[in-house]
Amino acid sequence: MAKLTPKQAAERAGVSPSLIYLLCAERRLKHYRVGGQGRRGKLLIDAEDLDRFMESCRVEDDAAGDDSDLRFIR
Repeated sequence: MAKLTPKQAAERAGVSPSLIYLLCAERRLKHYRVGGQGRRGKLLIDAEDLDRFMESCRVEDDAAGDDSDLRFIR
């Protein structure tokens, strides 16, 4: 299994590294913490876990046409 750094995971997902760190801090994205807590530790993310997480964020088409989540764009 390929392990990704937060920067690599962010590039793969098309988001910022800070969002990857936030998702890990909130324990929404599975990850490994190698070493100590804080700056001395290193986060690693399985590419497959990142792909599964991204798939879980997918919003499917709603046949009812409810676009209330998009109201902020108008």
